[in-house]
Amino acid sequence: MRINFGKIFQEKSKDRLMDGLVNIPQDSSLWPPAWKEVVYKQYQRFTPLLLPPAEPRMFGHEDLMQRTSTRSFGKINEQTKQNTYRSLTLQEISNILFFSCGEVKKGIDPTKSTRIQPSAGARYPIEAYILNFEPGDLGIACYHYNVVHHALEALWPIPLTSRADISTYFGYSWSTDASMAIVLTGVTQRTTMKYGERGYRYMYLEAGAILNNIQNNSLLENIGSVILGSTNEIQIEDLLDLDGEQETVIMGILLG
Repeated sequence: MRINFGKIFQEKSKDRLMDGLVNIPQDSSLWPPAWKEVVYKQYQRFTPLLLPPAEPRMFGHEDLMQRTSTRSFGKINEQTKQNTYRSLTLQEISNILFFSCGEVKKGIDPTKSTRIQPSAGARYPIEAYILNFEPGDLGIACYHYNVVHHALEALWPIPLTSRADISTYFGYSWSTDASMAIVLTGVTQRTTMKYGERGYRYMYLEAGAILNNIQNNSLLENIGSVILGSTNEIQIEDLLDLDGEQETVIMGILLG
């Protein structure tokens, strides 16, 4: 008989104390240092590409009402009848990342720093990666968002022989017309060390907040976007050299 693990997780993670396995004292002075330490992932062997300072934009409810999921990327050139694709500029990327998951308040003590998105216990388990498919300010490669320096770390090229290969990572045929994907991963231990299995819930909630921020900020940049439920996690984890357990792909969003 098939076991519904999703249902089991949903039920078991409702218990905040996990039958007594999780004990969070009210007095924060009794918390272990690991619960307070903010961990930043950085690829030390790669030189970070500093992004330009993010530029705040004014928007209101009328802007939010225009939010939609885009499934048609690129434009047909009437002369060549070929699809032309838009490459995102570093300024656009800077704005989208900073106002979606950037560190907006910095302090000497990193436990006092805060980011755009809410995070249970300020554990910040989510990491953001860019898969760039259209050359411009960025090459066709994988990049990691370095929150500390508001920078991109160029990791390695994406093995694309043609745009059709984009569907290897995102299941829909129209995904091959996207200019870029932002992939969110979760470093599970950052949250589960404090909250146990319920930490997975908090990790997914944080990813959802960031994805919503990305869509709204893409709208302000006049960039189409769509959040994908058909993200091929295993293929992307292999591309990004992730083990899929300590750090696992949660969701992807296409831009263009």
